Amino acid sequence: MRRASFLVLATLTVGLLPVSAGAAGVNVAATPTTTVVSPAKATGWSLVGTLDPQHVYAPNTQLVLYGVQAFNSTYAGFDPKVIPASVQQVVVPYVRIPDGESHIYKLVFHLVTAGTTTTRYQLDAQTPVTVATGDTTLEFTYTTPTYSKGAHWFTWSLGNVNNDIWHFHSCAIFEQTS
Repeated sequence: MRRASFLVLATLTVGLLPVSAGAAGVNVAATPTTTVVSPAKATGWSLVGTLDPQHVYAPNTQLVLYGVQAFNSTYAGFDPKVIPASVQQVVVPYVRIPDGESHIYKLVFHLVTAGTTTTRYQLDAQTPVTVATGDTTLEFTYTTPTYSKGAHWFTWSLGNVNNDIWHFHSCAIFEQTS
């Protein structure tokens, strides 16, 4: 609620009416108007968190990287020519599920791949997705199973199936709200 109030205050605008030729030297201020910028219509998704090499932990999200060859504040690089392909080279985002119920999540990965004209990524055991090399945004939707013990952490694993050189930049995790 506090954020919504801030947004409304931040959008307060005051306009001035132009001075007409007949009112030379007189500035007439218009009645202050308030323009409220409404948030975009609900798409049915709520951001749970965004993970990247600088932000690997938050109360409801975590990130683990395996087989990283290069790492800095903007990306984690994977290179099967340096780290053998036999070593698991994956990005593992976690989300804290608040209860034992099934939830639907959308994971949006920002990746960059070098080399060949196409490459393939796979989330868990889902069918691999073929994409052009270069800057790519991949979206996966996943329904979690119910879990009898209540609140718990749930994880996914994303890797490059072709063993191409690739960089992970970020993963945004959204939960379906409607």
